[in-house]
Amino acid sequence: MSARGARICGIGKLVEEFEIENYKRIGIWRGNNVKFFNEKYNISGEADAIVYDKEKDSLHGVEIKSGYDYKFRSEVIGTTTRKGKPKYEHLLQTMLYVDYFKFPFSILYIDRGNAARTEYEITLNADGTPNVDGTKLNVGLSIPRCLARFKELSECLKDNTVPKRDFQLKYSPDKIKILRDSYRLTKKEAEEFDKNRDLDIGDWQCSYCDYKDHCWRKEQS
Repeated sequence: MSARGARICGIGKLVEEFEIENYKRIGIWRGNNVKFFNEKYNISGEADAIVYDKEKDSLHGVEIKSGYDYKFRSEVIGTTTRKGKPKYEHLLQTMLYVDYFKFPFSILYIDRGNAARTEYEITLNADGTPNVDGTKLNVGLSIPRCLARFKELSECLKDNTVPKRDFQLKYSPDKIKILRDSYRLTKKEAEEFDKNRDLDIGDWQCSYCDYKDHCWRKEQS
């Protein structure tokens, strides 16, 4: 991990600790860093915090996330004219927590740059699809589909094979052109694309992955 990466992780942890201390101060804290293991599905996890919901007289989970930059503020935190939404990877994680603990969880987002805050309550329908703030989200996410993917990954581990990729290390020129034409590239990237169509950009998830060199070997690309 780079020094910058270490600072980002450290600040994220401090944000989490700050929120948990506030839960303790106002008397709703019931636990934090709550580890669990779902034997049925062979899935383990750790919930950031469990609090007491006084209005509903029940427990409520909290998953604390932090971020920064314009994209995070506009798409996740939201603006005065457009409501934000949780990141799908965070939503999937929290759905598994709701499925295990059997009570609602909130994804709490904090902007590390200006301390802006927003949260989304996550519940599940009978078919395993998620509700965000009481509204069903129809984007193909569900507990059964998530568990099927875990099972697929488990089979790949047994067979010592590389699973299907979810992301791209480097976009094709055609995809970059689509991003360029829909104004989803930065100004600098767009200018570079206009000069050279073979840009070396892709999904950030791949760039952070420790196994990208193995996954994206030439014979597998």
